[in-house]
Amino acid sequence: MAGCGSGGGADSAVDPTEIRQNAKDAYTYGYPLVLMERTRQVATGVSRTEGSRAPMNQYAHIRTFPNPDFKDVVSPNVDTLYSIAWLDLRAEPIVVTVPDARNYAAPGDDARYYLLQMLDGWTNVFDSPGLRTRGPKERSFLLSGPGWQGQVPAGMEQIPSPTSMVWITGRTQVNDAADMPLVHAFQDELKLIPLSSWGSSYTPPTNVPIEDGIDFSSSPAAQVDGLSAQDFFAELSLLMAHNPAASYDAGMLGKLAMLGLVPGQPFELSQQPLAQALAIEEGYRLGRERLQQLASRSGAEPVNGWTVMTSDIGSYKDNYDMRAITAMVGLGANLPEDAVYPRTAKDGSGGALTTRHRYSLSFEAGQWPPANAFWSLTLYDSDQALVANPIDRYAIGSRSELMPNPDGSLTIYIQRDAPSGAMVNNWLPAPQAEDQSFNLIMRVYWPKQEMLSGEWLVPPVIRVAP
Repeated sequence: MAGCGSGGGADSAVDPTEIRQNAKDAYTYGYPLVLMERTRQVATGVSRTEGSRAPMNQYAHIRTFPNPDFKDVVSPNVDTLYSIAWLDLRAEPIVVTVPDARNYAAPGDDARYYLLQMLDGWTNVFDSPGLRTRGPKERSFLLSGPGWQGQVPAGMEQIPSPTSMVWITGRTQVNDAADMPLVHAFQDELKLIPLSSWGSSYTPPTNVPIEDGIDFSSSPAAQVDGLSAQDFFAELSLLMAHNPAASYDAGMLGKLAMLGLVPGQPFELSQQPLAQALAIEEGYRLGRERLQQLASRSGAEPVNGWTVMTSDIGSYKDNYDMRAITAMVGLGANLPEDAVYPRTAKDGSGGALTTRHRYSLSFEAGQWPPANAFWSLTLYDSDQALVANPIDRYAIGSRSELMPNPDGSLTIYIQRDAPSGAMVNNWLPAPQAEDQSFNLIMRVYWPKQEMLSGEWLVPPVIRVAP
């Protein structure tokens, strides 16, 4: 620690144990915000929209579903098309418009299911405009940053963001390939317009300057893991100037102050007394190790072999552990009210799911997955990628042409080979290799109360053949 103060009277006032603990806690507290910033940099480091990336305050619309060759994201879904945007609300609010979802309904549906999940810089979902929360009508929202006091245009709903950084992850339901053009048309009517340009013809700029210093060579998570204590806390301090702490963070702000971290002010370990600087570095290391350990064993206790989170996710308040764990293992988690994701890699007897066996998943009559929108079951290999199969079916669910049993129950067949006759409609193909492990993720969009309360449980996966 060359350059640190030599100590003297200042060092004698330092309690290394307390400083170490405060630095450990501060790492957990600040991790989501720093990870969000690094994710934002990579996602917006383009001069114009390219695939899943777009400049700030612009949408990147994903137009196709992933296939087994897609490895950019683990556990990709084949239920919805994404519309992704990162916003900076420091200069002015952004108008977010959505079209009338009834005009884009698939045949047999009343309206197109969609969701605009809005995360603040700390990864809390502060609003989720969509069919569940606002209904199907055309809407215009004024998304404003901290402290904005301007006039809200007539007929517009203001959504105040707690932070200047906002991540919008839009999801629009897709039923099948024939449904894609209608979904694309819906996506095209999702608009982001600066308030100063509202009411005039506005075209998002191209050839936007790219920020200096963006690391495109490693993942955002790897970037954060590689930061020193000095760099991590310095970045956290600068980010907190425009992404302020919440009222319930008062105690944590006191801990940060003891580390010499004041939001918006430069943080310099080299200006700290030697004993304090060493304690901060040690606490930072311990905090990083602790979070990695917590993340490695995170998840609810399995029931019927399935793990599912129906609480304490998406909005965390001062549950800093859960907030940081969720950011590390699945940045951008939804509110349970919007979507729930049961997952399993085991059958009901505790055996690993493998292509050596055939399996079934059965729902009793009247006990199919309780979704107000729709549900799906997707199969992944051990790398969490989709699995190639003879019929190019990667998921099955309420949008599929399922064949109920005569008594109204439903059986899904999970196996390498196709079941006979009409039951092929209920087939979720497993990997074609003879001895390959796999896992399942169910997605329940807009789940009903019986799922959120735990009254409805996913049945066990049953091994039906050797």
